[in-house]
Amino acid sequence: MITIRDAETGEVILQVEPVDLPGKSLEGVRLANCDFTDLDLSRVVLSYSSLRQVNFRGAALSNATLNNTFMVNVTFDSAIMESADLSETTISHGTFRNATLRNAKMRYVKITKGDLTGADLRGANLSMAVIEGDLTGANLSNADLQGADLRAATIDRANFDGAKLANAQLIGECMTTFHAKLARVAAGLTQPAGPTKYPRRWWQPWR
Repeated sequence: MITIRDAETGEVILQVEPVDLPGKSLEGVRLANCDFTDLDLSRVVLSYSSLRQVNFRGAALSNATLNNTFMVNVTFDSAIMESADLSETTISHGTFRNATLRNAKMRYVKITKGDLTGADLRGANLSMAVIEGDLTGANLSNADLQGADLRAATIDRANFDGAKLANAQLIGECMTTFHAKLARVAAGLTQPAGPTKYPRRWWQPWR
């Protein structure tokens, strides 16, 4: 039996067997110093919640709903978070090392002091997101980064194949020359080509 208490009042929020956790609604809870390591939390609802010092290492959070949530010192290392919804969530000092976030919804997410080293973000929607942290080795292929701000992110060896980068801000000290050129091309920031040159005809001496 797992007992979940409110972080401030100590009130018991939920007592549940681990096998009954998937799909549970915990919307608006305040959790601190909780350990959900390796638990199945798929489809769990944690919207509009406050999470501090919460450990989700290795947990299954596929299709979980965590939008509009405030998180501090949370750990999602190696968690399975396919198609999870973290839209408009604020995360400070969160770690997602080697986490699976394929097709996750992360529009307007704000991550500061984050560690997403080796994270799988293929197909994730990160449009308008602000990420300050480490994306070394992360896989962002086919991700939507339109309007995102990654200027304070380290993206060494990150994979951006097929990513949507229109209006994204990626030019920072963390970028190699190649990454900077790639970002400019993908975001449509290259200089437009000059006027097309056509061969002058004998009857067009003015050209």
